[in-house]
Amino acid sequence: MEKQTLPRESSFELLRILAQVFIVYYHILLNVVFPETGAPLYRALWLPLHIGVPLFVLVSGYFGIKPSVRGVVRLTGTVFAIHIPLSICNLQMGGGNGLLDWAAAGLFISATPYWFIRTYICLYLFAPVINRFLRDIGPKERIALLCVLACISLYMGTIGFDASLADGKNLATFLFFYAMGDTLHAYRHRWLPYRRWYGLCWLGLNVGLVALFTRFTSRLGMAIFYRVWFSYCSFGLLFNALLFFMWIGGMRFRSRQVNRIARSSLLIYLLHGAPFVANHLIAPFVLQYICPIADRWLLLGAILLFTLVVVTLCIIIDRLLGPIWKCLDRLGNRLQQRWDRLHCTYFTR
Repeated sequence: MEKQTLPRESSFELLRILAQVFIVYYHILLNVVFPETGAPLYRALWLPLHIGVPLFVLVSGYFGIKPSVRGVVRLTGTVFAIHIPLSICNLQMGGGNGLLDWAAAGLFISATPYWFIRTYICLYLFAPVINRFLRDIGPKERIALLCVLACISLYMGTIGFDASLADGKNLATFLFFYAMGDTLHAYRHRWLPYRRWYGLCWLGLNVGLVALFTRFTSRLGMAIFYRVWFSYCSFGLLFNALLFFMWIGGMRFRSRQVNRIARSSLLIYLLHGAPFVANHLIAPFVLQYICPIADRWLLLGAILLFTLVVVTLCIIIDRLLGPIWKCLDRLGNRLQQRWDRLHCTYFTR
């Protein structure tokens, strides 16, 4: 059965925005605030924030990636346009040594610091296959697929301690999230009526987790923290992300402004995560002006405000780079037309 084409409801676009806000906030805590202060609270707060990546892939699976040559050009071209200049700036600031680092900077997909982008591009390229399979399977085959992907990602990656699948930063885990998003779409009529309950469960769960791991910092506690709730291939993280997805995704509203902001999600990730921006702009500011704040709640509020400023600046930069994106789209359209002449249906529009 072919998936019905749905309009981009703003509730799911809001999820994409919140996912990027979570990711920026999480990276500030992970890379700057916790290493500087060592306070267990700032590590415990990773858990509710670490759902950003799963949310993004779940939304992709819910609506289904529409792969095309034009989309490949836009996706890879965007990475190239952001990564190359910022990598040059980072190298000029002493972020690398020798010819090898300069050569690696030119490998804008395979040698980037963006593990998410590399994996998402792989998912995008594989989307025609997984879409066709998900479109044609029945309920029993869907359950079997989810069980197989769960075994590979959750069991082998977490319980099985497979080094190649550890942390879940791989295509197998993204395929699992994508298939889960498609399943949520297929059975949306069953979970949408209970949206508020999912919200209450998510809030209660994460308040409890933060309180628990603020105090439970023993070796056993940290093993549970990383293996059960933190890793991308952990059941706890998936469960956490699903609760939030069904809570916010079930709001069912439409807003042009929200949809417009959500288009900048990729740029937010690329810009704030670039080593030049993260190490030479964000980190020094946080260390100088935010980390010295004594009151922990004021400090967390300051991080939130700074996160929103970073996100806003990224959105503005995305708008300013509009002419580049239009050029990429024109190039993508021309290449798509040539591809269509080959009568290959793998990347059809």
